[in-house]
Parts: sequence; structure tokens; C-alpha cells
Amino acid sequence: KTSPLLYRRLYDGDPARRHKTRSIERSVQNYFDGLITSDLALLEKTFHPTVMISGYSSVGKLNTMSLDTFLKFVETAPAP
Repeated sequence: KTSPLLYRRLYDGDPARRHKTRSIERSVQNYFDGLITSDLALLEKTFHPTVMISGYSSVGKLNTMSLDTFLKFVETAPAP
């Protein structure tokens, strides 16, 4: 839950700022929802087509992959 102070700083009565903040919040929520449910369509909608996604494997190796590779990984990985 967003703290009242942070909420005021993020939204601050500025409609453009409020719209941008909500857009970012939706994207982050879509990312987590897509991962948890293995919803490839939602993840594809969340990222720019030329994104490069980086993350560490369970053995500590840094991996960087295209969106297509990431979606294939999500498709084959067990849902958390």
C-alpha cells in the first residue's frame, strides 16, 4: 500500500503526473501478474518488443535475453 506522503508526492494534483504514475503501476502489476500466472500475452503486452530483460539465475549467473527468449523461459518454467 502506498504511504500517504508518497501518494501525495506521486500524484500531487497534477493529472499528467497521476496518469504517468498509474501507467507505471499498471505495468509493474502486469509484470508480476504475468509471471505468477505464466500469462504470456500479458507479459508481451507489458514490454516493448525490443526490450532486453536481465536477471540472475538460481546459481548467480547474470542472464540477459530478448522478449521472445524471456517468454519461452516463462512458458517452460514452473509458476511460483
